[in-house]
Amino acid sequence: MGARMTRVAARWCGWGALLIGIFASAAAEAFDGAPVREVTPWSELRLTEGWEVRLGIGAAALPETSGSDRYRTLVLPFVSVDWENRLSISPMGAVRFNLNPGGRLSFGPTVGYARGRRDRGPMSDLDRGGSGVTGGAFADYRLGPIRLSGRFEMPLGGSLEGQRVRLGARINTMPLRRVLIVVGPSLTWLSASWSAADYAISDAEALRTGLRPYRPDAGVTDVRVDANVLWFLSRATALAAFVSYGRLVGPAEDSPVVRELGTPDQAFAAVMVVRSL
Repeated sequence: MGARMTRVAARWCGWGALLIGIFASAAAEAFDGAPVREVTPWSELRLTEGWEVRLGIGAAALPETSGSDRYRTLVLPFVSVDWENRLSISPMGAVRFNLNPGGRLSFGPTVGYARGRRDRGPMSDLDRGGSGVTGGAFADYRLGPIRLSGRFEMPLGGSLEGQRVRLGARINTMPLRRVLIVVGPSLTWLSASWSAADYAISDAEALRTGLRPYRPDAGVTDVRVDANVLWFLSRATALAAFVSYGRLVGPAEDSPVVRELGTPDQAFAAVMVVRSL
């Protein structure tokens, strides 16, 4: 009985890590203007051997673009494929290959996609930010109910330049038999050239908009706290509600894009149902 409960608890923790990864991907639009397209490894969530497919649907409310004070609502379809806790593929995340499946420390290469500022609402007179395919590496470390994570990315093609680093921590707790709560902070560091895709104002843009020219430095651009409440409906199905509050800081907060056209306070909320096939 004790071993069975341990496996069930581990599976719930895996669901929490999975859904935090899903929602954090969409939540990141509030901070860098594009889906992070990040996948969380879910080695605890094995329901079958070999290949496993997960389907989901949900809705989210988030800022129109990074630094915006106007919000939009999105439908969030979700499809993912996982192979033996090694290869993870998700259109809402990245392609990740775990070189150490089953261990406390997981790490390996990752490929994704990133996009800069959108020209919407009050920012419609600004140019779109750069975009492109990214490559890099990830590392996650599990210590009981705590998961520490890090990711490094750089462009492999497209008009985006520079580097991006994300660091985060999550803690899982189960106050009720079928309820899992996952909370934790995270931050993003951007190089100067990557940060420019979201927050720079060129001389031409300054003439069009009346804003002062601005070129951001490298630095931490956002900090946030996420909270996820997960209701485990069955062995293979979960319903989750997610909220996130973040603050643009440093070179992002100093940008006229944020100070004059938007706000550094960025919130996000979503609900989703995910089922493993």
